[in-house]
Amino acid sequence: MLKLFAKYTSIGVLNTLIHWGVFAFCVYGM
Repeated sequence: MLKLFAKYTSIGVLNTLIHWGVFAFCVYGM
């Protein structure tokens, strides 16, 4: 159970980082 929770947490963190990275790239790219 804890392993599954940790897996989904890490996936959520990665998704957040990727979205922020794309957002920052778009903002600074303009």
